[in-house]
Amino acid sequence: MRLVFLSRSLQHFSVYRNKITDFRPVLRHFSRYPPQQELTTATHNVTLTSSVIQPKSILPFSRTIFSHRIELVSKRPVSMASNSRDDELSIPEAKITKISANIERHDYYPQNEKRPTLLLLSWLSATPRALDRFRHIYASHGFNVVTVLSKPFHFIWPKSSEPLAQEICEYLISHTQGPIVIHGLSIGGFIYSYCLLHAMENKEVFDALENRIQGHIFDSLVVGELENMAEGVSKGSASYPTTRYVVQKVILLYFWLAHNHTIPHYDRAIEVFYNMPFRTPMLVYYSKIDTMCSNEAMENLTKTWREKYSLDVVPKVFDDTQHVFHLREHPDEYKEVLMNFLDKLNVHSDHIQVPSQL
Repeated sequence: MRLVFLSRSLQHFSVYRNKITDFRPVLRHFSRYPPQQELTTATHNVTLTSSVIQPKSILPFSRTIFSHRIELVSKRPVSMASNSRDDELSIPEAKITKISANIERHDYYPQNEKRPTLLLLSWLSATPRALDRFRHIYASHGFNVVTVLSKPFHFIWPKSSEPLAQEICEYLISHTQGPIVIHGLSIGGFIYSYCLLHAMENKEVFDALENRIQGHIFDSLVVGELENMAEGVSKGSASYPTTRYVVQKVILLYFWLAHNHTIPHYDRAIEVFYNMPFRTPMLVYYSKIDTMCSNEAMENLTKTWREKYSLDVVPKVFDDTQHVFHLREHPDEYKEVLMNFLDKLNVHSDHIQVPSQL
């Protein structure tokens, strides 16, 4: 009898606890939206789901391993930004191809010699859903997308980035046609620096890509002191603040112990960025409060591009967004700047047929 009573008591307590905690995600979700974006049940069915996320799949902004998600099942396609001029464009279903452990391809359109390709170099621990925010913007403007998935090892042991950079360059040359636009996020910019080094050391690679690469977009580059780099790796590989602190200190110790195998490679990567062999227009996003992306270093970088190489550089500086969160926090503003930049490049011209019906 006691066991039965205890079992029933635990069941009632579990139900009572769930009723209380189920209100938390609702309040937390709606507090992030201004009044004019308040969702109503007239247009959306709201489904609350609660799940436990394993450490490997924890989102960069997650504070705990318990995640309450709100999924919106809409009766009509939901746009990325409510006021964007591109909201009416539908996105074709992508054909996804896994090229290798670090490269995947999203074909939204048939490939031809005029179809533009986006090379999207991700940040650490980027989720498919987060990357889709970027892929869908470009897909709505006629791009197919090649995504490079960055791993902590590529940064901690820089030599491991060399074969990946070679694979990226060879794939772009052999399996894509038409103009190429580069979009590097956070440590993805470091991977791209090795692509630049590989192109500079191999004339045939440089010649094959020079006229095809039409523009660069860099978002939240990890630049500055070694502490900036260590913090970037720690935030991409750990979720709890205490764990991140420990990881950061361990990485700094590792930098000191493996100085000859790390620091010279980082200096070389920064140098090739400053000299930028592919002289195209540049768009850079960064934030005043991003500790991993030194504002001073970004100002020096953009100044060098302008004054030394006369490049067209468009800086977009946010006041209040964290590392790689600019699109998520300011979607309208982010997209408007990006679309104006792509218009300037003229890589989605009249010959690219973009669907216009929902």
